[in-house]
Amino acid sequence: MTVKEVLTDQKAEANIEEAKSDPKKLESYFKEKAYERHKKKIAKYWAPLILKQSPKYNLTYDSFSEGLEPVYYWLLDFMQDPAPGGLGLAVSKSKDDTEAGASSGYFGETGARATQMQKNATEFLGTINQVIKSILNLLYDLKEFEIKLEAYDGLKSKDSTSKEAALRTLKAIWMDQVDIKKGKGSLNMLAQDLKFVTIRDGFFYANNAKAAKGLDLNDRVKGMLIQRLDEFDKWRKHSEIEIRKRFQIERAYLKEQVGTLKLYAGWVKPYLKAAQKLRMKEFNSAHVVNAFSNIEMELEMWGEKEITHAKVQGVSDKAKKLDMDSRFAAVIVNLHFRSVPQSMQGQGGRHYVHGGRVEIKITPLSLSKLEKEALELRELYEDMELVEEWVGTTLEHMQDEISKYLHPSEEDAPKIERTKQKFDNPFSGLTDGFKDIFGFSFKKTFKTKKEKGEEFLKPKLSKLAKKEADGLADKLYFTYKKTHGMLAW
Repeated sequence: MTVKEVLTDQKAEANIEEAKSDPKKLESYFKEKAYERHKKKIAKYWAPLILKQSPKYNLTYDSFSEGLEPVYYWLLDFMQDPAPGGLGLAVSKSKDDTEAGASSGYFGETGARATQMQKNATEFLGTINQVIKSILNLLYDLKEFEIKLEAYDGLKSKDSTSKEAALRTLKAIWMDQVDIKKGKGSLNMLAQDLKFVTIRDGFFYANNAKAAKGLDLNDRVKGMLIQRLDEFDKWRKHSEIEIRKRFQIERAYLKEQVGTLKLYAGWVKPYLKAAQKLRMKEFNSAHVVNAFSNIEMELEMWGEKEITHAKVQGVSDKAKKLDMDSRFAAVIVNLHFRSVPQSMQGQGGRHYVHGGRVEIKITPLSLSKLEKEALELRELYEDMELVEEWVGTTLEHMQDEISKYLHPSEEDAPKIERTKQKFDNPFSGLTDGFKDIFGFSFKKTFKTKKEKGEEFLKPKLSKLAKKEADGLADKLYFTYKKTHGMLAW
């Protein structure tokens, strides 16, 4: 048995940074449970490597008379409409960025709306900070109560040593926090200033008044000792009741404050999302001139179609029953617009109609389940990184402590143990899988039947998904050109 290495957040971050240009390492980290909390960071580096392939088709033309909206919606509808009128893909938008000339009316209106969203979000964030401070104070209080209650719980222990230690701890607390308030009449002052040197030792030695009477002390010291032991006994009983009651009250209040925090977080997120969507992106492009009333937009959508190993040509019925992850035939469509917006007044107020130059890039991809998940997380990371940082990070770091008090269980009790790595027999199940595929057993092998089946099917499945993606890209490109009266061959 070997001790399992603890992966800290700092170590995980360092590993990800080191492997940011290595897709194989990033993929291995992405599927490890230890890196679950760092998936967004992994996706940030891995997604661009997945999308590194050059576009298969590139189409550029001016669309002043037609407008840009019809271009976008034709592509969207054709991709998601079922056959025979479309490709029947599941379509999602993964990028929506805009940059406008600083002197344009579009820039002014969008900036004013973004400022209002930011103002509303800032007010909520201020309230959220106050709630977080309250939660932190409650957690500190609850920890202190837990420490105090450990001594009271120790009095109920069946182990005499633990019980004696707990009683001495409570006596020390009583002397330092309760008895000290009597000034010169406290046990410490009596022992130091008035030379009652035996009274403090007697207090720790005797556990009750009956035991104090049997001590070899003069009557005056015994009288004071019996009185203090009686006071301590009453304080011990009442203080335990009060501390446990206060512990329950503060735990209930913690639950209320966590609910309030989640409520405010839910309220602030729409404003933060709107502020993020309305913010301008700097393309650093020569197409956007501050003195001109023009804008530049970049939109990206991608459609996907699931391809299972059962569709691989020549696969037997038994092989089709293998539990394998599907691949996805995906088509990435990137739209780059350079527009001169024209304002129009309508029922919903003033809005803008865009017309100009459009560049369409179509890229077919064969994606695994993990690669697809990374691309989806990349979208979330890019659009909502600040939102998660402002709202979610603090609560996430406190979640373990909060859960400990809101959902107490025996497992939450403090334990001191070493985490040991589970030992798996590397030779178990050697013959699983071949029987399902080939109908016979081959015991003297170092790979399972299922693994050999997957190794055989994975490259074929990947090739099939790529072929399907290429076919979808061809249909999209040539149908678009024919529909819009362009030469297609």
